[in-house]
Amino acid sequence: MNTLMNNVRMEDEKNIIIVEDEKNLCSTLTFLLQKRGYKVAFFTDGFSAFIKIKKMVESNNSPDLVISDLQMPGLMGMELIDYINSLTFHIPVLVITGYGDKKTVINLMRKGCMDYLDKPFNDKIFLKSVENIFKKEEKRTLEIIDIKIKLIKELEQYKKENTDLQNHINAAIDSYQNLIKLNDIPDSLPLIYRTLPFSNLGGDFFDIRKTSSGYDILFADVAGHDIAACFNTVVIKGSFYEHRETDGKGNEYLKILNAQLYKNYQKVRLVTAVFMSLNFKDKYADFIIAGHPLPFIVDSDNISQVQTRNPVLGYMEDVQFLSERIRITRGMRIMLYTDGILNARKYNEDDVQHFGKKGLFGSIQRHRHEILSDMIERIWVDTMLFCDKKPNDDMLLLGLEIPEL
Repeated sequence: MNTLMNNVRMEDEKNIIIVEDEKNLCSTLTFLLQKRGYKVAFFTDGFSAFIKIKKMVESNNSPDLVISDLQMPGLMGMELIDYINSLTFHIPVLVITGYGDKKTVINLMRKGCMDYLDKPFNDKIFLKSVENIFKKEEKRTLEIIDIKIKLIKELEQYKKENTDLQNHINAAIDSYQNLIKLNDIPDSLPLIYRTLPFSNLGGDFFDIRKTSSGYDILFADVAGHDIAACFNTVVIKGSFYEHRETDGKGNEYLKILNAQLYKNYQKVRLVTAVFMSLNFKDKYADFIIAGHPLPFIVDSDNISQVQTRNPVLGYMEDVQFLSERIRITRGMRIMLYTDGILNARKYNEDDVQHFGKKGLFGSIQRHRHEILSDMIERIWVDTMLFCDKKPNDDMLLLGLEIPEL
């Protein structure tokens, strides 16, 4: 309990981020807050603020409060709140604006905004709002601590009754996390990915190996979110390294893998995959698609998809895998993804909508001119916002950019 209580910061330790394009107002608010002992950072546009917030969350030092205007150049205040909410980490938000109405206030409350101030406002009202938010947050934190303490006690009781089973599950989870963690992304290949298992165990993964002329990438999806799916993923990853003699020869490797899966796990788990061989020497990429969603190719003039399909792995004994070759040029981007991205869904009054190929294509189209890391981040955020941060399958998204050849 002492450890949990230590997470409640004192006033002078709280970090506040201000997002306001009016520099005079921004300076005034910063001065007022710093005078009260708060640590303050300010930004004049929403996207720069979001990148800073995301980095803080990733470093386990998330801001205690974000104060944001609504009308700003670039990323608007409403969009910034959506992006903050996509981080799956609670960060309170105070909105200040001169363009508010009843509909705006209702929308802000639905998004979890803690308070709302109409411009102009005086210093006392502003500081009182900040103080009230922190009081609410302290109460919320104490309630969470109380819940955690109760859950810890229940968990300890559960562990006593289920020690052996829990140990097996924990070992499987650790194995899967190590499996999906890519430690050796080559510096010479710009590559960004995002992954989210539906549960602690999943079946999405990719791996990469160096070849004499470039790289081979295996991108796979094993059906299921349990220990069996994790085990099959381990088998596939091990096979990818074991058969290094097939470097650059995806047809040969997938025939070996298909035979292994068919013999040992026939029809138990469907496995879809993309095997991509990048040949920088001769400037081409070979794709073999085994029942998997088709990759997108993004170049300066066009967005297209690989078209040649093959059956899923492990379902038929004898399969001849057909490949498709495309010419690659510097700056071309290749987007790989699992069906968890396409199957992301949201519920309306009477129907269910899926993100689908249309949603993914639209997101790629909107963000194609951004640097690769920002492009992947925004596509990921678009997907998570679409399904209200409630995916219904494992999700894996990868983008790579062809370097100087």
